[in-house]
Amino acid sequence: KLANAIKENDDYLNGLITRLENADVRNEDLLRALNDTLGKLSAIPNDTAAKLQAIKDKARQANDTAKDVLAQIKDLHQNLDGLKKNYNQLADSVAKTNAVLKDPSK
Repeated sequence: KLANAIKENDDYLNGLITRLENADVRNEDLLRALNDTLGKLSAIPNDTAAKLQAIKDKARQANDTAKDVLAQIKDLHQNLDGLKKNYNQLADSVAKTNAVLKDPSK
């Protein structure tokens, strides 16, 4: 009975040792991957945040400029509509004047 208990404990301990060895291998792999990742992260310049902010600022400026240009285009469109209306009125007046000149009785 004692020999059987010793054998079970021995098997159990051997299983634990195998699990610990496997865990150690996985831990080494994780550590290697972590070191690789840290190496890559350390290669990123420290001024990345400043560069991103500068890019955001430029994008904001471009957006503001686009809004200004759009507003100017809308104003230009309104002006062209006004000119078109004036031209149509002038063309109508010219047509009426021509009609009167051709036939003064009208």
